[in-house]
Amino acid sequence: MTGQATGQRVQKLIDQGIIRRFTIDQHYDSIQFITIYKSSSDYRGFEQMIAENPSCIEAHNISGDGCYLLKACFPDVQNLDEFCTQLLRFGRYKVNSSIRQLDCH
Repeated sequence: MTGQATGQRVQKLIDQGIIRRFTIDQHYDSIQFITIYKSSSDYRGFEQMIAENPSCIEAHNISGDGCYLLKACFPDVQNLDEFCTQLLRFGRYKVNSSIRQLDCH
């Protein structure tokens, strides 16, 4: 298949919404999953704080246990502690750390 034909197929998959993004699967030494239980209605400020923090990998607005679930990788415990202190402006939180990642696919 030529490069042009490949490019057209990829573009068609993007247009159909089948391909939504391109990404690199980066390895992290330590991953934290942080559940946020918001007590503040400042959603914009909260989401901006998350978006500006380079340690936050993913953020999900969730149903069930909590309001948001964050996936993060902090370089050290002090950075995690400072981030958690900032979270207290918006509500309470629960931190779970990954012990080992399982390959499911």
